[in-house]
Amino acid sequence: MKKLFFIALSIFQIILLIFAYILNFLSRKKMGVMRYFIYKNNKLNDIYNMENIINILCLIIFLILIFAIINIVIFRKNKKLIYPHKKYFYIINISLILLGLIFIIFLKYFSIDKILTYYYISLIFLIVYIIEFIKAIIYSIKKSL
Repeated sequence: MKKLFFIALSIFQIILLIFAYILNFLSRKKMGVMRYFIYKNNKLNDIYNMENIINILCLIIFLILIFAIINIVIFRKNKKLIYPHKKYFYIINISLILLGLIFIIFLKYFSIDKILTYYYISLIFLIVYIIEFIKAIIYSIKKSL
């Protein structure tokens, strides 16, 4: 059941990333889509302080990265923890770390000046990262619970 749930979540993550690519592609090729994103970006900047939101988001991702690293360290030190597949534990936590680093680099390197769909791609990446975090938490829960 858990394996089927993980596969479904992974497929959903891939679909979201493909959707982000399509949004970025259309924003560069279609003028109507480009105008829509320019309008929405200006509206979002007027309503919210997006720079502060992005900085808070980077802090939250950094805290999740620390959680994943601590999770790996605790697993390596405590041999009493029983996981049916140790390699999946490492794969999930290392993917959580790598996705977090890529997400932080994306948030700090790019802006709406470079990518019109910056806020939307950031939201999609956030959803993908939260799903990966949920998968890591579910896998980290002991089998006895």
